[in-house]
Amino acid sequence: MSHTAVMLHNDAEDVTRVERLLAALRLPLLRCEQVDELELCLETCRQCLVLLNLEAKGVDNALLRRVSKACDQVHIIGISKRPYHPELEQALRSHLLTVVAHPINDEELGLCLRGVLES
Repeated sequence: MSHTAVMLHNDAEDVTRVERLLAALRLPLLRCEQVDELELCLETCRQCLVLLNLEAKGVDNALLRRVSKACDQVHIIGISKRPYHPELEQALRSHLLTVVAHPINDEELGLCLRGVLES
């Protein structure tokens, strides 16, 4: 399966870590710094893997609904420092594949990425 990986995150160390993990899986990464950039990137993809900083400005239930409908097939992995997001309760149940802890653990994210790419 051919995917496009898009990341909305501004932590340079995490972005570098994700790029390295995706390179090992032969998957390039498009990086976005704002929600509107993310939505523009998603307009052109059919199968997307979205890595989303859940603390980024503009991330809410409505955005996650739009992202989940933007592509024919989309997998959303959240990245968060916080263990609980009551403001995203609806999206967490229906739109996110999983949430990984920030700072990103290579093994945890690698396992999630392989699971997405094998599905």
